[in-house]
Amino acid sequence: MGQTIKCARQILLPAVKEFTVGEFYINNPDIDISDELFQKNIFEKIKNEKLSLRVSELWQNEIKGYDSDYELQKSFGHKSIIPIRKFMCQLKALIELDLDALMESKPGVFKKPHVDNIFHVDISELGGQEKIVRIWVNCTNSWKYRIYSWPLSANIDWCNKDECEYFFS
Repeated sequence: MGQTIKCARQILLPAVKEFTVGEFYINNPDIDISDELFQKNIFEKIKNEKLSLRVSELWQNEIKGYDSDYELQKSFGHKSIIPIRKFMCQLKALIELDLDALMESKPGVFKKPHVDNIFHVDISELGGQEKIVRIWVNCTNSWKYRIYSWPLSANIDWCNKDECEYFFS
């Protein structure tokens, strides 16, 4: 089976009012940020920052047949890399949209439990050895959002070629 990309949909995100990163991501019982790499490379460095973002957009692309982040970058190019502070705001907006949809019994953005939602994020402005990381968000059966990260430089094989995942750009 070959690699496939299906541009599922454009997501228009509302403006994100100023918030403190740590307060939103730690105090929200629906979010699990216990991943050690995410904590060390990202969260600990920006948890006290106040962020906001104007209206923005993301493309949710359904992907299948990819082995690695390197292959994704070859297909999508540099335009798919999101700066870390913008990403943290966009992820907040996505989670809030998702929770609102679930309250109304509508489908959310992070559609199915245990399906990976993948982002490539530039963390170079935070210092440290890694510049670009893969962050993926998935949901448990109870719709708790788990956030993980892995350095793109590791170029590991991560994908089950037979299942679709979502790559945001």
